[in-house]
Amino acid sequence: MNKLELRKSTSGLYYYEYESNIDRREKLSPHFGAYEFICKSGELHTVRIAVDVITLLEVLRWNFGLPITITSAFRTWDYHKSIYKKLGKPVVKNSQHIQKRDNYDEVIRPCTAVDVLIGKTIPTSQVIADVALGVGFTGRGITKDSFTHLDLGPERDWKY
Repeated sequence: MNKLELRKSTSGLYYYEYESNIDRREKLSPHFGAYEFICKSGELHTVRIAVDVITLLEVLRWNFGLPITITSAFRTWDYHKSIYKKLGKPVVKNSQHIQKRDNYDEVIRPCTAVDVLIGKTIPTSQVIADVALGVGFTGRGITKDSFTHLDLGPERDWKY
């Protein structure tokens, strides 16, 4: 498979599915290409990203009137573990960056998280998180001077 497909998870969430070597010109929305959501591992893998994430990113972009850079989205389990190993922290096992599958290998939840930067110097991570809550993101991780984590998981906030 090297084409973009729209699927529905067993939990009812719609998601895009495609291989990480998809054509870089393939778009998921007017401002976001499919390549922006692939894992940064460099390995060939299947990407599964929730349609709602893309929709909310478009709304967020419209609110700020600035381009959004995605620094992380879908992650393979091995890549996810390597990030936490480098940080010297315990691995978050139920990360929204990771797809969740059932015992029959059916997708229960695709990736529902993105780490983003908006603009070059403004707005701050806290401002991004506040506006993101207003447009529908429920999980928000705030940094001092870096990316902002946004997801569709349980409502919660934290600081890095």
